[in-house]
Amino acid sequence: MFLLLQLQKWSFDHCINWVCSEVDVDEELPKGSGSLHRSAGTKDHPLSTGKAYPYIWKFFDDRGADKNQSPPHQSYVGKEKKPEQCNYS
Repeated sequence: MFLLLQLQKWSFDHCINWVCSEVDVDEELPKGSGSLHRSAGTKDHPLSTGKAYPYIWKFFDDRGADKNQSPPHQSYVGKEKKPEQCNYS
């Protein structure tokens, strides 16, 4: 149960789900069960990603995706690790 709560906390700190809604695109909506929710600005599911696309990229860029370096790695239990300390194999 502890791991599940840690993963849920990580998800709320690092993820946004743009969901189908008639509310204006990128407006905050009530929290989902596993992440924050924002409006995709449409009720038509096949269009939801396309409508939210600019806001999704802004979300990534605001978190350093447009930089030439990776953010520090943080494990799901909250202990910060430097990238060279991570075992990705």
